[in-house]
Amino acid sequence: MANCQFLIPPSSSPSKSPIAGVEGLLYHLSGCCCPIPGESIIGVVTRTRGISIHRQGCSNVENVPGDRLVPVSWNSSDRSASRPNTYAVNIQIEALDRVGVLNDVLSHLKDNKVNVRSAQVKTYPGLPALIDLCMDIEDKEQFERTCMQIKKMSDILNLRRLSEAE
Repeated sequence: MANCQFLIPPSSSPSKSPIAGVEGLLYHLSGCCCPIPGESIIGVVTRTRGISIHRQGCSNVENVPGDRLVPVSWNSSDRSASRPNTYAVNIQIEALDRVGVLNDVLSHLKDNKVNVRSAQVKTYPGLPALIDLCMDIEDKEQFERTCMQIKKMSDILNLRRLSEAE
């Protein structure tokens, strides 16, 4: 699966940062939980890589001392860019194994203007197919709408968001 972690260098223009609260600082979106706009987030001061941005409730933040936590939020002014930022999100779909099931899933992604970074399908005789996708998502609403449409498909058994560790 593609890794959603990437570094964002400090910027001289704070309004260009998608994260409010880290203006002028080096930060990166954590690969363990891959936060997307619209989700509650928290910053963690790291020893070597600036501030790591996590989803609220990420298990990797549970035992971090309070003095290393930084309140952050998504910068709403970032949404006005001519080309919206996208964020990698990994999902796994369990579906009945039939000809065309991947095509049907990809059709729903296309309808929601979701780019696919990578796709892998695993099939085993007599078992459901597993479809692993890394998608470019603009925000929480687009992600939830897309997942809801896929879950409504007749041959979809399960859909879950993956973390980097899986």
